[in-house]
Amino acid sequence: MVETKKEFIEREERRRAIAALKRKSAIEGIKAVHVMIPRANSDPDFVAEFVLNVDGLDTVWSQYKAEDNTLLECLVNVGKESEYAPGQSGELRIIIVFRERPSSGSYGAHPGPKRR
Repeated sequence: MVETKKEFIEREERRRAIAALKRKSAIEGIKAVHVMIPRANSDPDFVAEFVLNVDGLDTVWSQYKAEDNTLLECLVNVGKESEYAPGQSGELRIIIVFRERPSSGSYGAHPGPKRR
C-alpha cells in the first residue's frame, strides 16, 4: 500500500513530536549539570558526583544532536522549517564548555589551551 500525503505528514508530525520531547530531555540534562557548578566549587564531597555527570555530557550532547537533526528533518518534510531555532545548539554548546579548570581546581568556564 502506498502512503498518502496525509499519512506521510501525520507520520512526520509524530516523529517531530517524539524528537522534540527527547531533545527537550537532553537539554534539561545538560542544564542540570550546568547548575551543579556552584555546589561543586563549594562542596568537596560533591565533586565526584559532579565529575561523573560532566563525563556523561558527551553522550547527552550526542543524543541532543541526533534528536535535533530528526526534528529539523521532520520540519523540512512538512514545510515548517521556519519553526526551527538554529541558535539553540550554540547556546547549549556554550553551557557544555563549563568544566574543570586544571590550574585552579575550581569549576567554571574552561580557560582554553595553556599558553607557554
